[in-house]
Amino acid sequence: MDALRTGVRRFEPLSEASRSPQGGPRPEGSRPAMADVARIAGVSQQTVSRVVNEAERVRPATRARARAAIDQLGFKPNVAW
Repeated sequence: MDALRTGVRRFEPLSEASRSPQGGPRPEGSRPAMADVARIAGVSQQTVSRVVNEAERVRPATRARARAAIDQLGFKPNVAW
């Protein structure tokens, strides 16, 4: 409840982040997924997508949380297009 009042969120440890979006362990050497970033940052996958694509419709505090999770996990978007 205090986190809601203060706006402070705690990040999950990296060991939790290494789990797949379904909750099971990720295969060794696999890249973090957008769902992992979203779970760590406490935002939706759509919000992570907006941050990655530099859309303007994201609040600065939310953008900072998502960026911190992206940096923590070493997330790199798939640019296969």
